[in-house]
Amino acid sequence: MSHSPGRNFRPPGRRGYFMIGSIILAALIFNWHFPKTNFRYRRPDKYDLFFNFLALSSDHAGFCSRISPFAYGTCGFCRSGRRIFSSRSSCFFNIALNTHNAELCNNVKPMNSWLIDGSAYNPRNCRADIRNSRTTARIGGAIANDIGKEVLKEIGVDYTKDPFYRKLLASRGGRKEEADSTFAIYLSELARNDSFLAKALHAKTRN
Repeated sequence: MSHSPGRNFRPPGRRGYFMIGSIILAALIFNWHFPKTNFRYRRPDKYDLFFNFLALSSDHAGFCSRISPFAYGTCGFCRSGRRIFSSRSSCFFNIALNTHNAELCNNVKPMNSWLIDGSAYNPRNCRADIRNSRTTARIGGAIANDIGKEVLKEIGVDYTKDPFYRKLLASRGGRKEEADSTFAIYLSELARNDSFLAKALHAKTRN
């Protein structure tokens, strides 16, 4: 006696559909910000953050190219279309605004996740923002001291032996409690030093 392959199939009941739906929803919530185009995407590492800092501090677009194309960020309170972005594209976008250089907009690429939209980060909007900009205020760079110290060490810069840092620290009293704020000032000045920027741009890192 033959049986049809589908004769013994029983569709899931309400509980079964509820469980399937819950699993799908949980997966979406867990990956709500994860870019859906490539599973190699990740949050910026210390090198991405360091090169972004140098780029924005010096308006040197070459450092944007040192940022991984797979690094991304999110902004839950930004307007629609700008809630997820490529860290590299954001770097080019911001320097394009700082310098009013529309050619840099060609490097801006949109990004989308499963649930949030980053399509507004594109060359057309970049150029429009430059045209509509009525302020001379620039977008500056910032970075945590511990990240700055780590990456400086890896690229062969010992700030503690730099005469400029020592002089700067001495001018602020030489106290240990002034060390962190002094390093922040030192790093900001370093990011505008042509010799250091040339060295950092071609430094070998593990990213």
